Amino acid sequence: MSDYAYKTRAINRVSSLFTAALNAEWLKDAVLVPTPPSKMPDHPEYDDRIERVCKGIKPEDDVTVRNIVRQTKSYQASSSSPGSRITVDELLSIYKIDENEAIPDPKYIGIVDDLLTAATHYRAMHTMLRSRYPTSHITGLFIARRVFPETESVVI
Repeated sequence: MSDYAYKTRAINRVSSLFTAALNAEWLKDAVLVPTPPSKMPDHPEYDDRIERVCKGIKPEDDVTVRNIVRQTKSYQASSSSPGSRITVDELLSIYKIDENEAIPDPKYIGIVDDLLTAATHYRAMHTMLRSRYPTSHITGLFIARRVFPETESVVI
């Protein structure tokens, strides 16, 4: 249960960071599209943290969150198996547009994910959304945290 409390605090913190960073006028015309997690909703390891981050952005009445891209099956998360990352083509084969979430066409789309490493998920999401919304402006929104050991110096 303590893990869940930590996770909730982290989700709230990330939502606050996005609230502070995103242009409120852009948010009024944008649709935030959470990147689907590796597991399907009926899987015991399903994790909706990205959707929860999006829904926590303030003011909630100015933020539209839609799960436009869905997946058709679970897959092995890259974080649990770093040597065998899923490819863009593999993601495209399991992603689909949820037409119940797709209308109306958004002017701006923010693809939201928790980490940008090889940009595999972003490229697959972008490809799916670009094919459905050829005139929408698509942006990627990412959050990552890295802790450096105290003995390590950071060079910028």
